[in-house]
Amino acid sequence: MSSTDTPAPVQLGGRIPLLAQDDLADEQNEIYQRLRANQVPWATSHGFRGMTDDGRLIGPFNPLLYSPAAGMGFLDFEGTEARSTSLDARVREVVILSVGSVWRSAYELYAHAALARPAGFSDETIRALENGELANGLAERERLVQRYTLELTSQHFIGATVYEEMERTFGKRGMVDIALLIGRYLTICTLLNCFDIPRP
Repeated sequence: MSSTDTPAPVQLGGRIPLLAQDDLADEQNEIYQRLRANQVPWATSHGFRGMTDDGRLIGPFNPLLYSPAAGMGFLDFEGTEARSTSLDARVREVVILSVGSVWRSAYELYAHAALARPAGFSDETIRALENGELANGLAERERLVQRYTLELTSQHFIGATVYEEMERTFGKRGMVDIALLIGRYLTICTLLNCFDIPRP
């Protein structure tokens, strides 16, 4: 993409304006500083953008500035979920990309395609996951968790056969961790899609 094709900062916010640091109230500035110190470098280190060149947060980060207390609580949940999970990086990315595929959430798919590559997924497998298609290159347990996530996210219910196979494979702890991860990314996709936030 050439520089002339890059969306302008206001467009990167979708339906919600990107906030400049100078315009933030104290509570907003507190969460801005937390996001800039943690989430933005994490995004950059994994090959996707979390901020414009002039310091405005993009993706799901900008909407959190509009509700800073709830945003702080959500960041606390995100951090605890990521630190305490029993799931490996590959299973996590299968879950996250599967949620994004159901929601067709452009920024989420863009960000987690970048995260899936160092987890060992080929571009072909990533494209299949993004499209909600059965993906070659997945281990048996990864195919199972893809099927499970797609079913739960799109149909809001899991049949007994899939549930029992999941419980045998991941155990009760793993099932709870998968449910929490799905819930985390349902929230993120809701923010992104509500405000029609694009990928950069």
